[in-house]
Amino acid sequence: ELFGCPSPPPSGAEQVQRALAHLDEEDACFEFRQQQLTVHRVHLTFLPHEPPFPQPHDVTLVAQLSMDRLQMLEALCRHWPGPMSLALYLTDAEAQQFLRYVEASAVLSARQNVAYHVVYREGPLYPVNQLRNVALAQSLTPYVFLSDIDFLPAYSLYDYLRASIEQLKLGSERKAALVVPAFETLHYRFRFPSSKAELLALLDSGSLYTFRYHEWPRGHAPTDYARWREAQTPYRVQWAADYEPYVVVPRDCPRYDPRFVGFGWNKV
Repeated sequence: ELFGCPSPPPSGAEQVQRALAHLDEEDACFEFRQQQLTVHRVHLTFLPHEPPFPQPHDVTLVAQLSMDRLQMLEALCRHWPGPMSLALYLTDAEAQQFLRYVEASAVLSARQNVAYHVVYREGPLYPVNQLRNVALAQSLTPYVFLSDIDFLPAYSLYDYLRASIEQLKLGSERKAALVVPAFETLHYRFRFPSSKAELLALLDSGSLYTFRYHEWPRGHAPTDYARWREAQTPYRVQWAADYEPYVVVPRDCPRYDPRFVGFGWNKV
């Protein structure tokens, strides 16, 4: 370089390219290191969206998905009338397919309180926590329900959560999270329970299980389902290692660690 004329520092893009070039493809963690350096294009509010009217106890359902989960959207909209913030991981071509999918659906096209945010696909791994963070950051209500696209909320859950937030003074006077119990079924065709009594009957008949009962019971054991069966009001639960509940928390809660990608062991 000329004396007194230092070269300008490399741009962010150049730094990323240099870092990628120095990665060892023989490294067992090569794909993870590559994903960590990947910069994704993000299109916020991909479709027209009307922000929710400000309400002190309102809650937004937050989730992320890829193209193979689009079929969940109509059912989710039927079960949850409140605002949603959804991050979708799509290619450019899939984004156009998604647009046509929404336009062709009477259920989806009628909903203006669902915000869709497209993160464009780059790299071999699913950036689950970056997607969660995008959806979370774009939530506009004081509280968020950190859910999963494969879950359908009870039909009355939106109203119940808002009432519970107000009753428990969540966030304003109490630093706590509201746990939403999770269940699953192994049946492809399934009649969704319309009440807690119906849900308990399905549990007793073996048509329904507490979530991941067979694969990872520790993940939801602290919810204390035996107590939940009899409970009429919210109750306190104790945190334990490996607990992965679906929770309602204030919108300014800590973000997820984007270094965790793929599936499993990533809610950090």
